[in-house]
Amino acid sequence: MLRILMKLKFFLFIGLVLLSLGVRAESVVISAEAWAWPHSGAALVTWPVLQTVIDVLDSSPASRLSIGYPGGEDGVQWAYELRAWLIALGVAGQRIELQPGGLAEPGLRLSVAAGKVLP
Repeated sequence: MLRILMKLKFFLFIGLVLLSLGVRAESVVISAEAWAWPHSGAALVTWPVLQTVIDVLDSSPASRLSIGYPGGEDGVQWAYELRAWLIALGVAGQRIELQPGGLAEPGLRLSVAAGKVLP
């Protein structure tokens, strides 16, 4: 668990550095082992990676989130579960795109990129 938390803190740091440099697209991977832990809405909002993604989306109405996942039932389930949690946490569903086969290794890749302002 400590190892996973250290990874999450590292990705938060990288995300903040990229934001401070004005980088317009970001990507982070949530490993299968990190995603395998039982989740609840209260627990997920404490994940620095997800909070950073939500903050970036909130701060840029034109940005979109892409969730890349490996093929197979597990990947599909993980991606749809994460999408449902993000919607429950206030991210508009039309701003989330699922990318099947967008990741070779087990896990989920979250990429935030600028785009057109959504209606």
